[in-house]
Amino acid sequence: MIYAEANYTQDNRVSMVICYPDSQDNKTVTVANESEGRRIVYFHNRQYFKLQLTEWLGQRINALNHAEVVDEDRITLAETLIECINKHSNALHPQCRKIIEKTPLLLKLAPSAQSRHYDKYRSDILPIIQFCHDLQGIPFQA
Repeated sequence: MIYAEANYTQDNRVSMVICYPDSQDNKTVTVANESEGRRIVYFHNRQYFKLQLTEWLGQRINALNHAEVVDEDRITLAETLIECINKHSNALHPQCRKIIEKTPLLLKLAPSAQSRHYDKYRSDILPIIQFCHDLQGIPFQA
């Protein structure tokens, strides 16, 4: 997930490099203290979760619409999860609790291991789910 590498400046401020999983969008910010830095990292994590999950769910809707047998129930499920993710993305802990609550449904939408989308699921979606479980102290086994 997103984390920050922090260094103290000469004026007792904190210079942080916000590190994204793909490491291409790293950003440097200066904050007044560690507490503000933590809020910045929380903000970036919840924005990242929202973006990754809504993009992935959109891809799943597209894939399910183009399957040999259209699965309307799973399409509706994905659409409902997008609404839920968008509604509960104002704070990291509530967002993670909602992701934990919806984990069984997210897992139902997972592509098969033979799918070309499986690697994205394994590299981006499962770590988000794992992070949320870890943050809340709830075990998760994919």
